[in-house]
Amino acid sequence: MDGTGKNSSDRAPFGLLVGVFLVASGILALEIALTRIFSISLWYHFAFMSVGIAMLGLGAGGAFLYAFPTWNRGAYLSWYAGAFALSIPLCAQQICSFTADQFALRSMTDFLHTAWFYLSILAPFFLGGVTLSAALSCQEFSFSKLYSWDLVGTAAGCILAPWALSYCGAAGTLLASSALGLLAALAFPGPSLIKKACIGCAGLLVGSWSGAYGASQAQRQIRIPSTKALYYYMNQATPRADILLSLWSSLARVDVFAPLPSTSWGLSPTFSGKIPPQIGITLDGDAFTAIVEESPSGPNLDFLDYLPASLPYTLLHEPKTIVIGAGGGMDVQAALRNGSRSVKAVELNPVVMNLVKERFRHFSGDLYRKPRVEAICGEGRHYLNRSGERFDLVHIPLVDSWTAGAGGAYTLSENYLYTVEAFEEYLNHLSDNGILAINRWEKDNRFQGIKLCGTFNEAMAGRGMDDTRSCCLVAQSGMLSVFLFRKKPFSPKEIGLLLHKIAEKQFRLLYRPGQEDSLYARALKKDTRIALVRASPFDLSSATDDRPFFYKTFRWENFSYYLGQILKGESAPPFVTIFLVLCLFSGLFCGLFLILPLTLLRGKPVVNSVTVAGLVYFGCLGTGFMLCEVALLEKWILFLGHPLYATVIVLFSLLLFSGLGCLATNALPGERPGRFLRMILPIIALLCIFHGYLSGGLQDSLFSWTGPARTLVAFLAVAPLGFLLGMPFPLGISVLAGDQRLIPWAWGVNACLSVTGSVLSVFLASFLGFSSVLGIASLVYLGGLLFIIRKL
Repeated sequence: MDGTGKNSSDRAPFGLLVGVFLVASGILALEIALTRIFSISLWYHFAFMSVGIAMLGLGAGGAFLYAFPTWNRGAYLSWYAGAFALSIPLCAQQICSFTADQFALRSMTDFLHTAWFYLSILAPFFLGGVTLSAALSCQEFSFSKLYSWDLVGTAAGCILAPWALSYCGAAGTLLASSALGLLAALAFPGPSLIKKACIGCAGLLVGSWSGAYGASQAQRQIRIPSTKALYYYMNQATPRADILLSLWSSLARVDVFAPLPSTSWGLSPTFSGKIPPQIGITLDGDAFTAIVEESPSGPNLDFLDYLPASLPYTLLHEPKTIVIGAGGGMDVQAALRNGSRSVKAVELNPVVMNLVKERFRHFSGDLYRKPRVEAICGEGRHYLNRSGERFDLVHIPLVDSWTAGAGGAYTLSENYLYTVEAFEEYLNHLSDNGILAINRWEKDNRFQGIKLCGTFNEAMAGRGMDDTRSCCLVAQSGMLSVFLFRKKPFSPKEIGLLLHKIAEKQFRLLYRPGQEDSLYARALKKDTRIALVRASPFDLSSATDDRPFFYKTFRWENFSYYLGQILKGESAPPFVTIFLVLCLFSGLFCGLFLILPLTLLRGKPVVNSVTVAGLVYFGCLGTGFMLCEVALLEKWILFLGHPLYATVIVLFSLLLFSGLGCLATNALPGERPGRFLRMILPIIALLCIFHGYLSGGLQDSLFSWTGPARTLVAFLAVAPLGFLLGMPFPLGISVLAGDQRLIPWAWGVNACLSVTGSVLSVFLASFLGFSSVLGIASLVYLGGLLFIIRKL
């Protein structure tokens, strides 16, 4: 094998390449399907664990073949691929049977139960890792060509998975992953054609039967945690609701259910009328919204005047309104009822939009087709940024649910609606007398309200106004609050009108201009806001587009205290629990599947300066790649206007060009790969810096371009970095030229350290921002260069 990982023969059988492509596609599709299922059966942030489990399983497969080299044979590839395919339906059934509450891990039993769950989910990724490691270790073929097909297959999987989720659901995507594994079993060289056909047919029959059973279980019996809205309405509400239909999209599972209790969150105690029937909608079991029946023969919509969201209409006459996160349309109905001359209803999820617009159009009074209503499917900020319109009312109703906020479930979920830059966007599109109205759930600690007021003050500071205490009013009914923000102070007359409405409806006044003894007042003035943020034991700093974690209030200084609480069996903030779960199981499994096989099971492992340097080098590659991947996806979401678009376009470009870069190493002279690494790794570091700190300017300048043009920009912008990221691994393999058996070891180290990168990326971003994550990724790559450069 020469310096770039090439062997005497560069013509790998086409079946081997196709098999690698199919297994890699199946693994990525499985990973994304588990992400969607985890979002339902656990919580959003535990979906990140699927990335860690996938990388850990792949690494464990490489470590296994290193520890047991007799199993590392190309003749076994069809068997490995078939085992990977058949393990997926069993994985689906295990997901459905998991019942531990991730927010109440108090006993060793809970931890062991959770460990067993993650271990069982690891199985298909382990088998996929064994398959790919064995294929990549075929000594007679070019490693770089095989690895390039692996990366391109992964890129194809990131295109397949969103399509399968939208048309087949998560269960169908699991079956598609299983089918890809079975096709790979047929494609791989090894057994005779008849034998392979028998293996494939038997696997197809068994897999289809068990897969169909697993699919039905995953579709109907995915466990909904007791902290989610859907669980409440189906098990605790009076009357209990029944699911009318469940629809899948790449964004979420949408459940539609009825009946709902004859009340509404935040309803004034003075309301004595009757509320029309409602149909509930949840996304991934939470993020509740409702469609309210609008019928001439049924109850009218008077109850909308008794909600806190009706307050801004006290000051506005025939306003031009935009509702960001329109959902089932209740706030659109309120806008029409209060005389809005036009209403833009912006909703991100196309399934929800279609439910109101088509399936339940008669129930909602054909709401989204009324003359004064324009229904827009898209991301609210993205629509505003590309729109030149100004509005009298920008209304952001609840885009998450109280149950999530109360449980701390959105601690690690990014939200670009409540950042400083978002508020600047809203203010830019407000008329001179316009109002920004935001509904939030407010508990006694009022952290979210304080952060909202601080964010508004910081956005106004950019307009030259440091004291905004006279530009805000907050009212509450139940635990539902409405925050009213203006670009200019409320006049005494306007305050009087609002106070009269608040008293009439028996709302609770939380803040009004002139109320100097309030925490809201401190958050609304620059100097006191800064002092408040510094003195608070909680993180009350404003969220930004680079650090969009609005719900996170945890500070690292309190970690040791809460850790002690957990050890005593007492409660702790979800952030601490989440961090411990992810780190504990990632560290435990990495030690079990990486350190143990690589040090003990071989008896006499090859330990020298080259392998030690390689351990650090390939670990840096795995960690750095995951840091780049997660941060890049987040950095391009706003520009592309949709999380799905960012995932597909950025990930596809990154993986596709990584595969091409890996393939391009075949054309490099093989005598001195270190010379190329000295050039490539510093350039990678510079490109990470560009995407972290300079790409925002490029996005801002091109935001007005059409959707296809922005897609092309994102695809091409990520391509150079992706191309170079595909080169360091095959070049580093040249270090192992003296011992081909160490290739699975390198694969295992790289994949297992990717687990660290997937966990660190989110937690580092929550404290430092995604730009800093890319900056850290550049340092990680440079660190890998320092360890390996003397050995090449």
